[in-house]
Amino acid sequence: MILSWVRQHALAADGSEPRYKAIAEVIAHGIKAGQIPTGRRLPTVRELAKSLGVSDTTIAAAYRLLRQQGQVEGRVGSGTYVIQEPDRTRANQASPPMYRAGVDRERSMAWSPPWRRRTLTAHAGHLRAAFPAALDCTSGRPDPALFPLAQLQRAWRFAIDQMTYDGLQYAGPYPIAPLAKQVVLGLEREGVVVKESDIAVGSSAQQLIMLSLRVISTVLGKVKLTVAVEEPGYATIFDSLGRLGHRLVGMKMDDQGALPASLEEALASGANVVLLTPRAHNPTGASWSLERKAALAEILARHPGATAIEDDYFAGATTSRPGSLLTDERLEDRVIYIRSFSKSVAPDFRLAVASVRPRLRALLMEEKSFADGWSSHLAQFAMATLLADPEVKDILATAAQAYADRRRAATSSLLSESGGLARVASAGDGVNVWINLSPEVHPSEAIEQAAALGVLIAPGEPFFLDMGHNNAVRFNAGSAKSVDQAFEIGRILSRAIIQAAEDSSGSFLIPHV
Repeated sequence: MILSWVRQHALAADGSEPRYKAIAEVIAHGIKAGQIPTGRRLPTVRELAKSLGVSDTTIAAAYRLLRQQGQVEGRVGSGTYVIQEPDRTRANQASPPMYRAGVDRERSMAWSPPWRRRTLTAHAGHLRAAFPAALDCTSGRPDPALFPLAQLQRAWRFAIDQMTYDGLQYAGPYPIAPLAKQVVLGLEREGVVVKESDIAVGSSAQQLIMLSLRVISTVLGKVKLTVAVEEPGYATIFDSLGRLGHRLVGMKMDDQGALPASLEEALASGANVVLLTPRAHNPTGASWSLERKAALAEILARHPGATAIEDDYFAGATTSRPGSLLTDERLEDRVIYIRSFSKSVAPDFRLAVASVRPRLRALLMEEKSFADGWSSHLAQFAMATLLADPEVKDILATAAQAYADRRRAATSSLLSESGGLARVASAGDGVNVWINLSPEVHPSEAIEQAAALGVLIAPGEPFFLDMGHNNAVRFNAGSAKSVDQAFEIGRILSRAIIQAAEDSSGSFLIPHV
């Protein structure tokens, strides 16, 4: 049986390559040695993933690599079939060769499609269809019940009442004065001193990040960039940067964000852009301490050719106040601080702002003019009105505390009842909780067990640059509607993790790279 043969011979893997490559080489050897005959259907992605204790994404990547090598083909509605003839000169070999060391990350990024977002979307869709009554904690979405809806409605009505005929005309890319003023006041309350002339506006944080990269590339002479990113990190931005052809270099994380030594290593390897999340990091929830911010600043100051982009995407609904690298005089001309309102006010309010010194601001707004012209003045006026409303500050503070209470409740019950099989990152802010699992726990099995018990969670693999990281999961504690429900989510996940460890005892697990 092909399934048992692959399981048996995968034991030869020495862990020096990503898991999907190791699995592909095992199957390729079986094909060449005649152990997996031409015309034979391979196990389904789900069957093989469960058998080996890896994610569906890992097996899908292995099959994709085999298709690229011309050894198998996918048949719609039927499965994946062997099409390469066996190599009879190797038919008597009993086991595959040892695997080559090293990972060509730049090459893997070049050929990879946006697999992370596709994986997360398909995974969530599968779970929702199979377990429609379960609580969906797979996404990083905020709780809409915590949005300042009444105040938002009032701000829109006021903005519409103030609108003139000329105000509906074509416009330029720069922010309107009332919005710039409110952003400056809000930043000052957090110790970030900027001028209204430093403020830029965009449709979203992601748009401003993409436009910033184009600006930096232009300044450097229209080059492809090497971007240092937090790993694990935001899956969508990884896919977006990869689609643009930029090289990505990972920075290791702890509970306070990117590790200074890892930043130093990334810059030494040629990174000319650093993408950082000051607080509520997705997926781990990490937030900078003042000491960590200072350490990162010291390293960046020694590398004058690098520009930092700060994605403060959860601003307004957080309990931490780490500030910005923009306040360091050594760095201020090469820091682009971006703040969005999707998580605090509402995702559908498509506005974000950037604070950037004049050297780069003019170029950034020029790129904005070519991208989509300008951001709606009506929306900008409504946002300015909302930010000036004292009721909104209280509502956002309540939201920040609610998220903190839910994270704390979920993690406390999870840690107390999981029998040491899970280690939870200390989430400083936001909605996400990141769980590192012990080797004896198969994440795919834990995810299935949790779904059966009533909670849907996300696999950790899509939050890495390379496939094969299969030792973590993420869930959204903000999806809970109360502290009690968050506590129950933690209990459910602990039971799922324990059950997954019991069910997978004795099964093969490819070594982690």
